Amino acid sequence: MNSNTKTYGEYEVTLDSKGRIMLPAGLKKQVPDSECEEVFMICKGPEKFITLYTQSQWKRVEAFIDRINDFNEEGEELKSYLVSATPIELDSAGRIVIPKRMLTKASISKDIMIHGMKDKIAIWDATEYDEFREGIDQDRVKQLKSKILGTDHLNPLLG
Repeated sequence: MNSNTKTYGEYEVTLDSKGRIMLPAGLKKQVPDSECEEVFMICKGPEKFITLYTQSQWKRVEAFIDRINDFNEEGEELKSYLVSATPIELDSAGRIVIPKRMLTKASISKDIMIHGMKDKIAIWDATEYDEFREGIDQDRVKQLKSKILGTDHLNPLLG
């Protein structure tokens, strides 16, 4: 298993009547064959998207979750939210079935945008994704870069 699986790019796909999507070839090329044969983990994201993890990506999430204190009420609450993932497998045609409840919570209908986010894969309703991207406040992005990255945000490689 590759512990460094990274996923990038934007891919348009269509949800079929049974709640299945085909993982795009461009995305599958980024995931080692051994991980495509394994179980993926899927969970509702913090925004209006669903998050899909390869096994190596999920292992890093689990390592983080394991450090949360179970004896702290807020820690347990956070852990419960973070571990609300469902294992799913690719079928023989290379599709995954997205649970109906997750589709509803994320307002996903037919046209989907899959966005590789390095350490996870976001699955959006295409319209919601476009609205989210168009609504990004560039001044807010600059403010966050300064706050989180400090003077590193001046590095031309970081935009």
